[in-house]
Amino acid sequence: MKPSLTNRIVALATATLLSGCGGGSAHAVPGVVPSASAGLAYTSPLAHAAITITIPRTSAAATTTKRIPAYVSSGTSSLSIALNSPPAGFVQPGTFALTLGGTNATSGIACPSVTSGYACTIPLHLPPGSDSVTMQALDASSDVLSAQTATFTIAAGANNTPSIVLDAQVGSAGCATSPAIAFSVPSGATGSECSGGAEGTISMTYGTSAVTFPITLADAAGATIPAGVPGAPIFSATQSAGNATLSVSQNPYQFVVTPTADGSETITLATAGATSGDGIIARSITFNLTIENGGVVTTLAGSGNEGSANGTGTAASFGAPYGVAVDGSGNVYVADNLSNLIRKITAAGVVTTLAGSGSAGAANGTGTAASFYTPSGVAVDGSGNVYVADFRNNLIRKISAAGVVTTLAGSGSAGASNGTGTAASFYFPFGVAVDGSGNVYVADQDNNLIRKITAAGVVTTLAGSGSAGAANGTGTAASFFAPTGVAVDGSGNVYVADEGNNLIRKITPAGVVTTLAGSGSTGSANGTGTAASFYYPFGVAVDGSGNVYVADYGNNLIRKITAAGVVTTLAGSGSAGAANGTGTAASFAGPFGVAVDGSGNVYVADTLNSLIRKIQ
Repeated sequence: MKPSLTNRIVALATATLLSGCGGGSAHAVPGVVPSASAGLAYTSPLAHAAITITIPRTSAAATTTKRIPAYVSSGTSSLSIALNSPPAGFVQPGTFALTLGGTNATSGIACPSVTSGYACTIPLHLPPGSDSVTMQALDASSDVLSAQTATFTIAAGANNTPSIVLDAQVGSAGCATSPAIAFSVPSGATGSECSGGAEGTISMTYGTSAVTFPITLADAAGATIPAGVPGAPIFSATQSAGNATLSVSQNPYQFVVTPTADGSETITLATAGATSGDGIIARSITFNLTIENGGVVTTLAGSGNEGSANGTGTAASFGAPYGVAVDGSGNVYVADNLSNLIRKITAAGVVTTLAGSGSAGAANGTGTAASFYTPSGVAVDGSGNVYVADFRNNLIRKISAAGVVTTLAGSGSAGASNGTGTAASFYFPFGVAVDGSGNVYVADQDNNLIRKITAAGVVTTLAGSGSAGAANGTGTAASFFAPTGVAVDGSGNVYVADEGNNLIRKITPAGVVTTLAGSGSTGSANGTGTAASFYYPFGVAVDGSGNVYVADYGNNLIRKITAAGVVTTLAGSGSAGAANGTGTAASFAGPFGVAVDGSGNVYVADTLNSLIRKIQ
């Protein structure tokens, strides 16, 4: 058999004898259950076609005299075979062939190849007795696609005309049009089971937990083949590496992958008949699994109590940290919201105050001579300059590497004016990001806008109409609802935590806004694009591979979105807590901010815990 062939026939053979003896009582004649065809889909019951062999009753006189068996006239006895009207979309294979097993009928009869059905009449030979008929569906190259056998008996009577009726379920050829084995593409996967008529590849990303993949075997017409029925096909799964354990079940049809290490795993699924040579077309499909075994969460700094103490690790304290950023040397910068400070944490966990007096204010100056008013977002450029979304001051501030604080843009009054420096205005700017050219991007929360500030301080609106909404579009044709976080990648694409819409949005350098992920409804579902859901996402970050990280505030989770839009949970149990651990064994409490370094380490402003966490 050729694995690419998809024409098959699915039928259940039954045989019934209506005898002319013993008062016309009916007797069942054993049939042979054919091999079911294989596939993968999984919603409807299998339609069993039936072969029925009927022997008409003898005359009343014959019944009275109870002649058994009687002589059968070769001139009046025949076996008729017909194909019922085929279903919509029926494509017949090359031929249906018949083989009769004994001396009671002519053997080697082939039915003609037609598109609307077929009918054959086969003369029966003497004497009366049992015989069998095997029907095969063949492709154009005479390869067997499916076969079934039934037994019939020639009994007393002048007109023995057994009839076989077959309800065809034969699919069209070609993987892309109607695969013989239909592998379902799971939620959260990319790729397809077929590509250009050939077998395809499905790619997925999974985390720490065991993942069960239900498998559905179906015939070419899409009808499900139940697990555990006689003659049901089997499937197998093999893996390429040792990054996961793999188990297979035939009833129910499923396989289970349990990740054991980060990396990749290629799992190949294949189907076959329950016994060798039963005519089921084998087929295979490849799943490429990217296994992310969940990040290891630790506490980088913070005691867990609100405060503003400097120190190392847990000796330091924060007051509801909102935003985080990380530079190329591994220094982490924190918008310490309730403390009105900008803090710095070295890679060794040493916490100091970079700028701010601790009192609410808008003074420029160096270090503690400057002041902020509930700063919410921070970003850092390649030269060590730190940018601050000074929330209640409606300002965007800049802190040089030497700690000198200036106002980059904003009048201090709430507004949405574009302009240069203090001629521009913002309304509760929440998040901030900076690209390699020194352009600063602002999540202007209460204006429902994404703003752009050049290195020279020129403020424009990158995207947003100013009205709350979730429309995609270009520039001011798009809309946001209370955006809180922004990040920018090396190509100039801006990612937005559209908090009020529970969406993650993407803006190209040309200002074209699309939805990267999120259904818009609150939830914590993983999946691809709009199949995933968030619950008040506040912060976003993006790495060099285009993976986006989300501080999913309402879910107490850190989520990851691949460049293809596949959303998974990187860390967090979903319940509020401060536990360290791996993946879902760790917990957060209302995380607001997130950042990622060049090595893939993720930093989290664990706001309600007043901690800075690290995920490796």
